[in-house]
Amino acid sequence: MEISTHELSVLLREMSGVLIGCIVDNVYQLEDGSIILKLRGKESDYELRASAGKCLYFTPHTYPKPKTPTNLAMRFRKFLNGSRLKCLEQMGNERIAVLNFERNGNFKLIVELIPKGNIVLVDGSNKILVALFHAKMKDREIAEGKQYVSPPPRFTLTEDVDVEKMMENASSKKKLVSWLASELGLGGKYAEEVVALANVDKHVPVDALSGDERHKIAEAIRQILTAFKEPRPYLAKRNSDIRAVPFILKSLEQNGYSFEPVNLFNEAVAAEYEASLAKEYEEKVTMELKQRLREIQEDIESKKAAIKELEERIERLKSVAEKIFTMLHEVESFRHSIKEGSPQPVDGLRLISIDRAKGVAIISVNGVEFELLLSEPVPKQVEKMFDEVKKLRLAKERILNEMNELESEISRITAELESKKLSIPEQSKHKVREKKKWFEKFRWFETSEGLLAVAGKDASSNITLLRKYLQPDDLVFHAEITGAPVVILKGGNKASERSIEEAAQFAASYSRAWREGLSSISVYYVEPEQVSFSAPSGEYLPKGSFMVTGKRNYLKTRLVVAFGLHKSDESYEVLHGPPSAVAAKSKTLVEVVPGDEDASSLSLKIIDSLCRQAGYELSEKERRSLAALIAQSIPYGKGALQRQQQV
Repeated sequence: MEISTHELSVLLREMSGVLIGCIVDNVYQLEDGSIILKLRGKESDYELRASAGKCLYFTPHTYPKPKTPTNLAMRFRKFLNGSRLKCLEQMGNERIAVLNFERNGNFKLIVELIPKGNIVLVDGSNKILVALFHAKMKDREIAEGKQYVSPPPRFTLTEDVDVEKMMENASSKKKLVSWLASELGLGGKYAEEVVALANVDKHVPVDALSGDERHKIAEAIRQILTAFKEPRPYLAKRNSDIRAVPFILKSLEQNGYSFEPVNLFNEAVAAEYEASLAKEYEEKVTMELKQRLREIQEDIESKKAAIKELEERIERLKSVAEKIFTMLHEVESFRHSIKEGSPQPVDGLRLISIDRAKGVAIISVNGVEFELLLSEPVPKQVEKMFDEVKKLRLAKERILNEMNELESEISRITAELESKKLSIPEQSKHKVREKKKWFEKFRWFETSEGLLAVAGKDASSNITLLRKYLQPDDLVFHAEITGAPVVILKGGNKASERSIEEAAQFAASYSRAWREGLSSISVYYVEPEQVSFSAPSGEYLPKGSFMVTGKRNYLKTRLVVAFGLHKSDESYEVLHGPPSAVAAKSKTLVEVVPGDEDASSLSLKIIDSLCRQAGYELSEKERRSLAALIAQSIPYGKGALQRQQQV
């Protein structure tokens, strides 16, 4: 797969419109060697995939990750995790992307899409911190600790170039399509498109082009460069071949490709790369099986030839034995006369030759030649011939059985091949990321009457929650302590007293009061119009803060978080929130209050208690997976069991 310089420009423009400001959550290296940056945006999460020398794209979906990160991924994580993507640039007109990140300094991730390209992370002084691989060339060296030096620039067609004049002066003995691809930097795909649009023989040497042909080529180049300004991306498909194109290419259309529109060129590049990986993976995983199939087929052909030879021998021997058997007495008399040295003529029998030293004679029995042993009676010889026919038939049967076994092995291998082919997309294709509901980025629960209560996780998410999701009919809750989450009760203006109490308890339990070991605390709630993000004239409100005006409604509530377990089909759902809200949806209940037991051990006790109450039997994997979810919901990572009951 190859990305041209103009295609890279399209990819980076699309990325800039979506990824700027995203935070790097993690870095992975996949089996194909590509690097994936897991990015967290304000609205959605993304994955940016870079494959050196091949492609660069982003997707809202996710790829299967290795259980254990590679050493390279760990080195990238050291510098990039938690950093923010500032901007994406193209290094001049080269096929090199530069991704700028900031976190306690500036970093650049340089993705080279040129042949034998690399992926390099450098600091603000261009010193290489991490490289995909070490490379030493005549004009540069890629190694950690060295200064990054870009590859020598190559000529690339841009709108600034006077294409008409360039074509008038063009001179080369190269074939046109090769010259366009290499000398003008168009690459094979767009070199083919130029000759298709210009309707010129691609094999003609550049020097042999007429003036009219040169003009047509210049016009075709301008048409392509213009199309790159406003791309309309497609997936070009022909059978299993998939190609990403920023607009419909006449050259591919002429070769039987159909075009499927996509929203982004990044999406098309992702599809092409996944398809190319699938082909590579298929070749890799099926190579040994296909070789074994070829060997079996050769063995079967060899056995077929052996069977044919056996059948011919059986038929010939059987025919001779049967003919001699019908003239047994005559042939025996004939043998005796030959042995005595005075062969007597017998109707249907003829002596062809005799070798007295070996004691054999070649005779013809009704036109069929037969080697007669002079020292052994003919009946005995015929008996041996029938015995030999039996042996040959057994040999044939044995070979047929072996062939049947080989045929069975072919069926098994063919089924295994199909199974592996079906698994190939799973290895190379992305998995659609489940679209999260907006409130799933925050802490949340449903009150006992089914209202949604959403809490911030920190000061930043508090502000996001208030600015973006607060509506006129909601209520806002906050514990009377520094370091507390904002809780919005959706539709709170019409909520019952019970839902209001539950929202207040949620706000209290996830406040700093839990960490301080308090058993209860006051919580107030207000109307949305009482929340302001600007201070009164003459006063100062710190960035990321808000203030509340007017009357506050106070409730005193105890600090407690309840956990429940709900089973649906074969899956389990962990519930958490105020005890009364959890009890409304779960038959089992465990209450946790402020305490000193670590969440890792406490969560296992909670899941074990819930399962005992409900009579559920979990595998160890399920137990630990659910315990991990519970641990995430234990305030400040510590607590104590308070009450365990079946509702």
